Amino acid sequence: MLTYLAKCPGSSCTGVNANSLSWFKIDQSGLISGTVGNGVWGSGLMIQQNNSWTSTIPSTVPAGAYLIRFETIALHSMPAQFYPECAQLQITGGGTREPTSSELVKFPGAYKASDPGVTVDLYTQQAQTQTQYIIPGPPLYGSGLTPTQPSQPPASTAAPPASSPPVQTVAPSPGTVNQYGQCGGIGYSGPTGCVAPFTCNKVNDYYSQCL
Repeated sequence: MLTYLAKCPGSSCTGVNANSLSWFKIDQSGLISGTVGNGVWGSGLMIQQNNSWTSTIPSTVPAGAYLIRFETIALHSMPAQFYPECAQLQITGGGTREPTSSELVKFPGAYKASDPGVTVDLYTQQAQTQTQYIIPGPPLYGSGLTPTQPSQPPASTAAPPASSPPVQTVAPSPGTVNQYGQCGGIGYSGPTGCVAPFTCNKVNDYYSQCL
């Protein structure tokens, strides 16, 4: 599950060629827990939520006219299947942080047929023990990651179902997990302490995040 933005050069995106724009990723969710061959995925979470997905636009994104690209990548077939949809939107208020050059990509061109997140085979013996999946495309906007580092979705990546408990916040504690990093969840065995001033927030049973 991936969400991109691209700023249009004028006051509107009407008539703009999307191929000429530079896109940056604001949201993503890949393998949440378990293994590649038998795990919990962002797409599964989307299905659980009545086939709906919510992405939050970071408050640091500058105001302006944008195209938004929402995309699902299906890995059950080889090669992978891509299902994008686009729409226009106007961001008001906004911040001042422009995406960096490493965060910007073009469509087509953002993915290669050889990307590990595209060539992964869910049905191999290796997939039954593999616990890391590298989401295709550039690093998340504002994440500070390189394109080859795996990362997890930012806060409010997926809106919880109406029956889910409210998001819980764990008291701050010294730690090593940076902002937007995973700090908890079922099946997670990594560090749980967030660097100051961030705290570990429960997004769902399988994923908690430093915010």
